[in-house]
Amino acid sequence: MLSQVKKLMDPTARAEIGARFGAWWDGRDYVPGAEGDEPGAETHSNAPVADAADHAAEPSAQAEKPRTTGSSAGHAIKGAGLTPRLKALETLWGEGAFGPASTDLQDHLFDAVFEGDLTAGDIGFIGADPALITACRARTGGGLFASEWRSGCVDRIEALAPDVTVSFSDLDRSKSLGAGPLRALVSVDAFAYADHKAGLVARAYRMIADKGRWVFLETVKHTKKAPSEAFASAWAEPQLTTEIDIEETLDLAGFAVLERVDVTQQVLEAAHAAFAQLPGLLDQTAGAEGRDGALFLRELSWEIQSWRARMRALEGGALQVFMWVVEKGHDAGAEPAAKTEAPGLTAEMSAPEVDTPVQAEPEELEADAEDDDAGPLDQGAIDSLFD
Repeated sequence: MLSQVKKLMDPTARAEIGARFGAWWDGRDYVPGAEGDEPGAETHSNAPVADAADHAAEPSAQAEKPRTTGSSAGHAIKGAGLTPRLKALETLWGEGAFGPASTDLQDHLFDAVFEGDLTAGDIGFIGADPALITACRARTGGGLFASEWRSGCVDRIEALAPDVTVSFSDLDRSKSLGAGPLRALVSVDAFAYADHKAGLVARAYRMIADKGRWVFLETVKHTKKAPSEAFASAWAEPQLTTEIDIEETLDLAGFAVLERVDVTQQVLEAAHAAFAQLPGLLDQTAGAEGRDGALFLRELSWEIQSWRARMRALEGGALQVFMWVVEKGHDAGAEPAAKTEAPGLTAEMSAPEVDTPVQAEPEELEADAEDDDAGPLDQGAIDSLFD
């Protein structure tokens, strides 16, 4: 890896790496140009590149220089205290961003959060990056509270969103956010990484005020196992489930599904826009030196390679990203409201048929008579599962 860093300092080698990456991105083999040609010149070939797994053994060859799809594109990442991991993510996706996002996707999410009488009150976040949280600040004057489960991310949120109260806790045992119930809760891929999804839902139910909303973005699978190469750079081993299982858990807890929208294409467009800037960002990371520089390039190459595999899975239908809008306060087991589906979804990938809800064991569902807001999934029973 260190040898690759040294090569990046050589303009000729840097141009060649850029040409190699361009060929890889376009889906063709790299064939060097004739001797005497300009650095980085190549003879084009239409032969397909190998799968992502074949490239995983040589990540530094794709350690190019990314940036985001948002307003921070083209600007240096601020914060000398950034770890190599966070610096790599923000180089690719933008300052304060840990994954692909776009203004359109953010607007869609916050339009659902602040619809109707939800324009006032406190907002909570689970697993949201600083970019999403600060975007929310522009839409509300209420209190903002964040629960973070990824080590190292708490400091970054506090640095970029100093007026947000941040707590560190497990996904399925998120601490209460704020002094009172939230008017809305926003989460990103919380189900995807939570081991105990019923615990996650029960905690969310307790945090939200009656008739309050939970708006969340989630990646779901349509295969028996999530493609491992698509999550090689993830924060933890993914625990992906299906949209059907998510909605059964929500219904059992007492949440009504108001809307479910397929946002896969928006995520793909944001990722493609960020990747399109990689060649032009080569020079910005060419000066990476020392151990931290090598680690940064390694993290960056892993993120690039992993997201290339994830994009293939999203485009092929193995994975899908939905935005859910759910409301607290309905009878468990009642028929859910109609959902909004993206055009063109097959029957297997669209709204599930309404079946009799899967019943949990009695000890998991024993109601707490003194807690009117506990919902059918009693918190005491949930906590006991971890003891």
